Formats: sequence, C-alpha cells, structure tokens
Amino acid sequence: MRRLLALAIVTVPAVSSAGPRPQAVMANPAVLKDQVILARYGRAGISLDGMLPADSDHAKADTYFKTFRAAEETADHVRVLVEDDQARVLVWLDRTDLAWTVARPVRVLGTDDAGVWVLPGAPLTVSGDGDRVAIRTDDDDLAIDGTIARSALRHRFRAPTRAPRAATHNVGAIARAPGGPPLLPLDHAIGVTVRDGGVPGWSLVEHQSARLRIVGWARTDDLFEGGMLTLGTGGGFGYGMSDTDRVTLDAGACMFDEQGAIVGVQLARGERYAGHLGGGRWSVYVGIPWGLHQVIVRDRNRGKGDPAWARCR
Repeated sequence: MRRLLALAIVTVPAVSSAGPRPQAVMANPAVLKDQVILARYGRAGISLDGMLPADSDHAKADTYFKTFRAAEETADHVRVLVEDDQARVLVWLDRTDLAWTVARPVRVLGTDDAGVWVLPGAPLTVSGDGDRVAIRTDDDDLAIDGTIARSALRHRFRAPTRAPRAATHNVGAIARAPGGPPLLPLDHAIGVTVRDGGVPGWSLVEHQSARLRIVGWARTDDLFEGGMLTLGTGGGFGYGMSDTDRVTLDAGACMFDEQGAIVGVQLARGERYAGHLGGGRWSVYVGIPWGLHQVIVRDRNRGKGDPAWARCR
C-alpha cells in the first residue's frame, strides 16, 4: 500500500534550462532527447517547493537504476517525465539523486587495441578526488572497475540510436594482447563478435551491450558459437485509500499545477482518488515511483452533467 503524501502544489520561479513546451511533451515524449539515470529515491515533487521524501517502501524495494527523459533543469534540480499509474507527469528531483554517466563512449580500462569503454547511459559509481577518478559500473553479472577524467562525467545523456550487434560466439577469457595478461576478470562466458585483424591462434573480439563496449584478444580455440541473451526485470506498486471521493478521467485529460501550468496527462480512461476544490477543479492523486502526488484536473462543465475534462492544448 502506498503511504498518502499531502502536497501543496505551488510553483516558484527558478532559473532553469527549459525544454519543449509541456503540451508537446505530453503528446510525444520523444521530443525530449536527453535522459538521466536515477541512482536513489530521494525527494520528488510536482513543484520545486512541494518536494517530499520518497515513500520508504519504494526507497528500500526499488533499487534498480532507472532512466527518465529530462525536460528541464536548474543548478540543483532536474525535471523528468514519468509514466506510471496511467499518467504521464513532470516531476522535479534533486540532482544529487542522479547517477553519473558519460555523454560519449569513454575508455576506462586498457590501451591500444584492447580496452573497455563505458557508453552513454551506463550508471557510474564514482570515488576519489582530482582530475581523474575511479569508477565502477555493472552490466548484469559483469562488474567493471576503471578510471575516467572527471571532466567526462555527465548527468544527461542521449541513448544510442542503433542497437548493439548480436553476439555470434561466447568466450570465458579476454586478454590485453595475444598471449598477454587478462584485460578484465571474467567468472563466466560473455557474448562476443569476432573482428578482423586476428593473428595465428588469437582472435580480436568485441562485446557490446547497452552500457559497455569491450575489445580484446581471445584464443581462437576458446571461442564457441552461440550468443548470450541479456534479460531485464521490472516491478510495480499499487495503492488504495478509503473514505475518499473518486472521479473517472478520460484519456487525454490534462493535469495542471495550482498556477494552471500543464504538468501531466491521463493516458487511459480510469478512476482516481480525488478531492473537489470548487469551480470545476479537482485535486487527484497520481502514483509515481516516489509515492502519491497530487495534480489538478478541470471539469469544463463545472459539475453540470457528465464531466468534460480539459485537455492539454
């Protein structure tokens, strides 16, 4: 069950880098090109001054790195687009709750032909001071430790437009050079493709996922055919309330903040817990991964007959 979060929906001025108009975002999220990665569930809010800590159940249970499209930012906060609970809604987060990544492929391990590159969207755990810092990233069961220039770290990234090539072989060991030391420790086989440029007894191989690109040398006799499949996982949360009014919203019903700015849209016809504010305005609850938050919807008929919910225009 979600814990009920009381939220005052008030917008405050802030110096920000704004993106496309909210109407365009609600109609087509793809207009938001940049993404960010959530590292932890901290505060969130429909408005900057209404940010509240995440529901403790979510902070403990939902620990996967998740990506969100970035709509706007200030020096200390980022506004992201969240799709959950049959709604698309703009939510402010603290920048400190975001994971570091890179905006372009960056080598973090190896030299010459062999190396490991982290790709845009790979969540990085960063430690150390100075111009070059230590990083760690995980891709399924594969953990990579390396170093990176601090100046290469970014919160925003653009996802690659092309999917990685499908692996054709598996291999359990990759070296820095033919006959050389291991490039990285492997305790299980990974999928690779064989590149041109091998030498007798050794093949130059490449492994690429959504987060990593690895190039190194494998004994040709150690290669065996058959790529490996990467699987993802996900989850969700439900909520309920008693002694609360409800309204049924149509798909396309627009959601607003207290000042009348567009902050969300209903994606499918459904019922929501609500409170009547008068003048055709209702405060309704939207469940997002941080907990329950409130937005406002408008009945253009002001309670006379069937509701006619205002749409995002």
